[in-house]
Amino acid sequence: MTKIAAYLTMALSVVAFISFASLLRENTEDVQAKANRVYTAIQERLASQLEDAELILRQLREDIDSAALRNVPSDQILDQYLQKHADVYDIFLKLTPDGKLLSSPTQTNTSIDLSHRDYYKRAVAKNDFAIGEFLVGKVSKLPVLAVALPVKSSNQEISYVLVTGIKTDWLKEVLEQVGKMDETLLIQIRDSSGMLLDNFEGNSISRLGQGRTVELVRLPLHRTSPDIKIVIYQQT
Repeated sequence: MTKIAAYLTMALSVVAFISFASLLRENTEDVQAKANRVYTAIQERLASQLEDAELILRQLREDIDSAALRNVPSDQILDQYLQKHADVYDIFLKLTPDGKLLSSPTQTNTSIDLSHRDYYKRAVAKNDFAIGEFLVGKVSKLPVLAVALPVKSSNQEISYVLVTGIKTDWLKEVLEQVGKMDETLLIQIRDSSGMLLDNFEGNSISRLGQGRTVELVRLPLHRTSPDIKIVIYQQT
């Protein structure tokens, strides 16, 4: 009986281990699937945000050029746009072709050189609308995604460059909407150096170093910005 009991105990232990391993695999796969859905949702929402931002900047270009014919300074138009769209955008800027600040809603100072910024360099290189980098917004003091649009003259040379910063409220909204996101998931945005740009958990910004994490996803934020990564972890 003792041997039989021992065999039964061993068999039950094996079954229990297999069941636990199977459950663990199912849970891991379930969390991985959630992480993949979150990443897809972020990309889809980002695409919508970028499309809207490009339309806003193209309309801004028309309004600035139209205002110039009436001798209305561009900083007034930029200020009007910021007041109208402050819920989505942090700032609107007009740069010279070589990347110096030409006008903004708050100041006109051509001594400020922004030619080193990714949004400027990419827009000029593409000669079209481009995504830049995440920055701390000049107005909101919160993370924004900078985008830029070069405006060409009749001879196809760049006359000036328009810039805006998209607030990251949309990202928090995504996290709230994706199937009441698993509370153990942590979403980070990292730049090319690996530096943390923002850190989201559920509908709030969380802190690093809270428990152990397992990386589930590390993929580009957008196909045109492979150096900015969305990284999704599970906190345990």
